[in-house]
Amino acid sequence: MAHRKTENDFQKSVWAFKPASEPKTSYPPMDSNCEHATTLKSDPMKPVSLWSSFRNGLVIGTLFGGIILAAVLTYWLLSPSTTIENQSTSTSTTTTSTTTTTTATFFSCGYSCVGQTRASTINQLAQWSFDGTVRDNTNNYLTSTSVTPTFITGYNNQALFLNSTLNPSLSTSYIPLGNTSFTIDAWLYPTTFSNSSDQVLVSMCPVINNSSCLYLAIRRNNSNHYLSFGFYNDDLWGATILSLNQWIHAAFVFDISAFQQSIYLNGFLDSSRNTSNPLLAFSGNFCIGYNSIMFLGNTSFEGYIDQLSVSSRAKSSCEILEEASLEAWFTFENVRLPLLDIGPYSLSVTASAYTIISGRWSSPAISFTGSNTSYFQAIGFTALRISNHEFSISFWVYPESLSGTLVHVSSSLNGTGWCMPFIGLTGNGSLVAQIYNGVTLSLLGPNVSLSTWYQVVQTWSPANGLQLYVNSWMTYSLSSAASFLASGSPPMYVTLANSLFGSGNCHGGMLNSTMPFIGAIDDFRVYSRELTYDDVCTIYNT
Repeated sequence: MAHRKTENDFQKSVWAFKPASEPKTSYPPMDSNCEHATTLKSDPMKPVSLWSSFRNGLVIGTLFGGIILAAVLTYWLLSPSTTIENQSTSTSTTTTSTTTTTTATFFSCGYSCVGQTRASTINQLAQWSFDGTVRDNTNNYLTSTSVTPTFITGYNNQALFLNSTLNPSLSTSYIPLGNTSFTIDAWLYPTTFSNSSDQVLVSMCPVINNSSCLYLAIRRNNSNHYLSFGFYNDDLWGATILSLNQWIHAAFVFDISAFQQSIYLNGFLDSSRNTSNPLLAFSGNFCIGYNSIMFLGNTSFEGYIDQLSVSSRAKSSCEILEEASLEAWFTFENVRLPLLDIGPYSLSVTASAYTIISGRWSSPAISFTGSNTSYFQAIGFTALRISNHEFSISFWVYPESLSGTLVHVSSSLNGTGWCMPFIGLTGNGSLVAQIYNGVTLSLLGPNVSLSTWYQVVQTWSPANGLQLYVNSWMTYSLSSAASFLASGSPPMYVTLANSLFGSGNCHGGMLNSTMPFIGAIDDFRVYSRELTYDDVCTIYNT
């Protein structure tokens, strides 16, 4: 689990107390002869005795001494010793700083789904990753096919390619979804809308009766196409017009406690409605890509399907958003597998010349030596290869050198091909974020200090351009960077702390000749959406 920022940089306040001013003497009013009205006039003809002089001097001395003693006591009471004051002030300062970090307006975050849920297999009935096979990864169901399946580069690794002209059929035995909550979600890439009616994604339709026939489809309305979630005569239409040749994440949720159908598109609610009944299908095969009973003619889906999952519960909106947008998450906290991706897709990783150290709040972090062979690399970042696709990159960094590549993106494992250092440090310790739109656009951020943890988040979207957050604040932005020209072809590699052979050979911009990085990185995440301020703030506080 990621942890809160932990710089031990709270400064102790030192309070200086000045001595109390001595009280001004207050004199009684003077008479017309400029003598104090209350002063006894002496008789110039009467001699003054020694006793009288001594007595008067004693009284005056006592009064003067009392004034001095009062001043000393006042100073002592108002000005404690330096040791006592420093102890008291240190405690107060630490408490105040801790409270500010946790609850002050600077760190006050609105609602965010970030980190609330991870990819979960709770109540998962079946899951097909289609990585070169039609096997159900849960081993609960055996999938049969009418034709030899074809696989293609998917959203993550490989995907199933369905050609509607071949009428392919994939099916398994009944999955118990009747009279219960459930969620079915998948990545879809439609390549044509050739059918005149529906293109079925999933169906389970033993009989054609009201509420007894499950079908998830892309449905035609005039010339437009929408997601559709049906129980037969108890159906929900999506609200967003779909396009061809684009990856979309679709989730279909039925919550029996509310009798509610919901469709989510790319992690966000697209439409919902209350139903009159739950699904009342208690038999029949579970079919992928077609429905041979309900419709006449060819209603097969044409395109790619990836990461198809069936669960016997209603997933939360936050869980669906994380599954649809979290591409990778590395916390480096697993003792046995410190490089494990805890995101939804378990991306493959290689690393060299690194150590796992005690980082923020003593949580593990990955540390790099600055040598040419010191790096961390993961493969499979789909959003970073699609032009004009939103993305966000988030991590914590602890620099021990004031230059170096932090995040390098490339289409080749050696750092070349389509390649660019997205985030790095210039020679004078300035943080830089970059994007490519035919030319390299560089966003110059603040200078960093050695041996200090910093949160760094780079986001990009067509609406807001390139943005750079440091320690939860969006410190810099480049709204003119309204387009992103990516490689367009898989796979995409992300390399930490090194540009490998890409140094000097990529769209380098201000980081063209950057050397390998010396220092540590923690809590590295990549999202296929633009994180909001509340998301960034939440990551900072966790």
